Amino acid sequence: MITKALKKIRRKLGTTQVKDLHAFDKTVYWVVKNHQTAQSLVKQHGEILNESIKNYKTSDTLFILGSGPSINDITDDQWKTIKSSDSIGFNFWPVHEFVPSFFMFQPGNDKSSEKLAKVLYDKSQDYGNVPIIIRGSGMANGLLNFENDSHAFLLNHTVYYLKEYFIHPNCSIEPNSLFDYTEALGMLCFGKIPHFVPKWKTTMGLLLSFSFNLGYNNVILCGMDMKDSSHFWDNIGYQSAKDHYQLPEPGHSNIWTFTNKKISQYTIPDYVEAFNNWAKKRNDFKLFIHNSNTVLHPKIPIYF
Repeated sequence: MITKALKKIRRKLGTTQVKDLHAFDKTVYWVVKNHQTAQSLVKQHGEILNESIKNYKTSDTLFILGSGPSINDITDDQWKTIKSSDSIGFNFWPVHEFVPSFFMFQPGNDKSSEKLAKVLYDKSQDYGNVPIIIRGSGMANGLLNFENDSHAFLLNHTVYYLKEYFIHPNCSIEPNSLFDYTEALGMLCFGKIPHFVPKWKTTMGLLLSFSFNLGYNNVILCGMDMKDSSHFWDNIGYQSAKDHYQLPEPGHSNIWTFTNKKISQYTIPDYVEAFNNWAKKRNDFKLFIHNSNTVLHPKIPIYF
């Protein structure tokens, strides 16, 4: 009776489905796609993310290197500290001269992805000892092609495929409940690499989960400004590289959509603050920012 009544109401409203407020259908879709594609890719090269990634861990401190303009504020002494610890860069980070301990990117089929592939190819030798972590919808959709010249160089690198547990950016479930949920499923465990790594909001959300899984005690967010869509390579010192690779201009990204409560009930700053409080109650985990030039200040303490 209830089912018939609901169908009748939906027909009156002109819809046959109840709206999925948290886009769980997309979670299921991408989990399956990530799993199937990763299983296929390892037959060609690399391996699915596993405990062996921790062989590259040399410190209890991890610097996550973003592309915000505040990267240019890092002093020489601070770079020495970063070099003595572990670090992870992502997306267009290889434009920068600093070579991190880990690198993460996702393949795509647009012009931006073609530009990134060229940057990676040109920096391939510098990144010879850096494990490359491949993730995202581009990977899941089979856009990584080792027969393509733009990706063939990866055959000479250590490659891991990270399977994401996708949580829709507009999900209105309270962040702590999501952390508890993914912890209960074995995906958010300190010092343990799971089959799937939870991703909330943006790559930064994925990287925070990943750093927790790797068992880092101190995690410092660098270049995560999120005040606008400008980048460290907009600085005059990177003009040659910017012209050569035709790097994204300010305004290219939609970062404002992740900090606007009119778009989503919980913003990136909300998630980062909640994750910091959640994680440090479970383990000796501390989250920092490298300076105050970020929307995360003053909720997250400054490291330097």
